[in-house]
Amino acid sequence: MKYTIKLILLLFIISVSFSNIYSQQASAYFPANTGYKWFYKNTPLDSLNNPVSSESTFQIDSFANNVTYNGLLSSLVLSKSGLSSINQSAPYTDSSYFNFQSSNAFYYLNPLSFITSIPIFDSVAFIAFLRSFEGWYSYYRFSQNVNTNYTLFSHDTTVTFDTVSFPLRITATGRRLNDQTVSTVNGNYLSKKFITTFAISYGLLPPIIYIPIISIPDTVYIAQNVWVVKDVIPSVSVDLNSIGIDLAFTVPGRVRELTQGAVGISGESNIVPDKF
Repeated sequence: MKYTIKLILLLFIISVSFSNIYSQQASAYFPANTGYKWFYKNTPLDSLNNPVSSESTFQIDSFANNVTYNGLLSSLVLSKSGLSSINQSAPYTDSSYFNFQSSNAFYYLNPLSFITSIPIFDSVAFIAFLRSFEGWYSYYRFSQNVNTNYTLFSHDTTVTFDTVSFPLRITATGRRLNDQTVSTVNGNYLSKKFITTFAISYGLLPPIIYIPIISIPDTVYIAQNVWVVKDVIPSVSVDLNSIGIDLAFTVPGRVRELTQGAVGISGESNIVPDKF
């Protein structure tokens, strides 16, 4: 009898251990089969981070295929956004690539998407500098210790504004937070929670001490077999007067969350009209 109890206990320990290992595999959080679609509602946030529901738009993402992209086997996700309704007919215009290795989910990053609405950073040289950041980054690290930061990248540069040069540091960091249950239109999902923060800091001389002037956190909730169920980027107010530039503005935020899929759409008919 005691050997039976020991065997059951051993099997229980092994099963729990295996479950824990599996749950940390990054690929377990992405849909297994192509053709999976995500239906999202995107709601902008005002300068006080209140949702502006009257200006909400919709987005459809589609797991299109498994491809090789810039050296890595990738899951290709096509997107169409800015839709007035989920039923709106529109072509897919954007693409994202994800790669999964052990407990890390890699994303092919284009930092230009973060700064398109920041007026000061639109010079040709600075844009070229940001293009140098493009590449694969282990964005979501599922086995990362909770509440510990990890660096995606950190680079220094200098930009000129009205003949004055400014030393800048461009960084992106990640942090895994405690798991959280997210309520959606499809039910509740126990999700891994991450914050990735894109920041631009100004270097004071001498010595060089960098102070943040722009910091944009992006909180993402990821559920097993579903991927992103919610994504929140707050509005951020920026005032550059502290570094001698008479400019203040707000980088708008938004909330992206799952919504109901398209309904009431029938398949194409094989009847061809003879006139209009």
